[in-house]
Amino acid sequence: MQAVILGVDAGTSAMKGVVYDRHGAELFSTTQSYRLTMPQPGWAELDMDEVWRALLQVLRAVAVATAGQTHIAALALAAQAGSVVPVDAAGAPLAPMITWLDRRAEPIVADWQADGAAARIRAISGWHPYPGLPIATIAWLVRHAPQVAHLTHRYLGAHEFLVQRLTGRCVTDLSEGAEMLLLDHATGAWSAELCALAGMRTDQLAELAPAGTVVGSLLPAVAAMTGLPPDLRVVVGGHDQCCAALGMGVTAPGE
Repeated sequence: MQAVILGVDAGTSAMKGVVYDRHGAELFSTTQSYRLTMPQPGWAELDMDEVWRALLQVLRAVAVATAGQTHIAALALAAQAGSVVPVDAAGAPLAPMITWLDRRAEPIVADWQADGAAARIRAISGWHPYPGLPIATIAWLVRHAPQVAHLTHRYLGAHEFLVQRLTGRCVTDLSEGAEMLLLDHATGAWSAELCALAGMRTDQLAELAPAGTVVGSLLPAVAAMTGLPPDLRVVVGGHDQCCAALGMGVTAPGE
């Protein structure tokens, strides 16, 4: 039976699944859309339970299309980065995911630019703070939704949220972690200083692992819901834009 690879792209408006053979030829693809909501001017949110249901639908379609023909060797996620959802100890969302398109944290970023904190964020993370990115979004939640922040066990991006639902482990890669602006680019570890600036702790973030690391197998309940084999390996993926660049061969400065 032919061994294949399943790639999943968790984007801002749709979930896409593509099955490739081991030479990179596309064998099957499917897409399931979901709604980006804007409950107030400048806000942009996703219901992560809806996103999870879209992933299950994509996986079911893959299972049907490949049944009896191929063996799926591994599943890896490429996901939007820069969005964040607060979850409780069971991994359930406490609020919608605030996406990278959101502008509600503009006053916080303006304050950081005025008091010099923005320069410090840039020095540690390698990124300039931007209103839609997690360091500012989390700071907004701490200030304006303290009842949510108080209950938050972890702040997760789309990649680690979905990997945890698939495997029970909360893991992300450095390209996803970097866009939270909470990562020390010199050490490759979460920065206690930047987390404190946002009003949270490093242990409220996902485990970091290099892209390509095997996280584990599908949870039995997920295998049963999708029809995929329970021994299917789930692999750490990365930021969708970085994955796209890699796929196009853009791997060195100047390309």
